[in-house]
Amino acid sequence: MGLFSFNKNKEAITPVKGSLKNIKVLGAGCSTCHKQYEYAQTACKELGLNIEVEYITDLEKIMEYGMMSMPLIVINDKVAAKGKLVRTADVKKLIEDNLL
Repeated sequence: MGLFSFNKNKEAITPVKGSLKNIKVLGAGCSTCHKQYEYAQTACKELGLNIEVEYITDLEKIMEYGMMSMPLIVINDKVAAKGKLVRTADVKKLIEDNLL
């Protein structure tokens, strides 16, 4: 299931229940964390989402999520992935899964 429901002509007509409030990538600022941020931005662009991906490197803010494995992907203030680099296609799936 994608982000949208479709009519008979395969045109997107209504968003699937749930809404995207925010996407955050939390990390220490290393190359892996920055790459995760780029993948998240690309995923949003490919899905046609008009939302800014926030990149957080402040350790105090990261610790608020109770996780120290980085990078973290946070969707709608919920940790969706931690401790590994998630490629663009998988970030898109995470976004879809967290909106249902």
